[in-house]
Amino acid sequence: MLLTCTPKTISRLNRYRKLLDERDNLRSANIELENAYDNTLKGWASALELRDAETKDHFQRVTDMSVRLARKIGIEDDELINVYRGTLLHDITTFYHGLITSLVPLVWILYSFHTDVFILRIDGRRLCL
Repeated sequence: MLLTCTPKTISRLNRYRKLLDERDNLRSANIELENAYDNTLKGWASALELRDAETKDHFQRVTDMSVRLARKIGIEDDELINVYRGTLLHDITTFYHGLITSLVPLVWILYSFHTDVFILRIDGRRLCL
């Protein structure tokens, strides 16, 4: 049995193929955009760390802790990227305002332990200052 295609069928198949190609191109562009966004956040966080010796590896520690905590409390794997990005963003405002180097000593002490305070509260312990 010989199959024959009408010009209308061929036209529809060509349009369908173009749609599939466009979808693939959009997926690739979206992946590139997400990678650029993540690299920008990492760059900002790294730049912030370069300003002060006290902040060395801070963003990596906070990111690791946050993702581990998110997994423990049941956040789905496809949502972990948002936790990761949020933790990269959490100190970036200090980059623009120079807050870290201008804090008075007591505030600096409290600020330097803010992730520990968060973990202690998550664990259900009481923190006495």
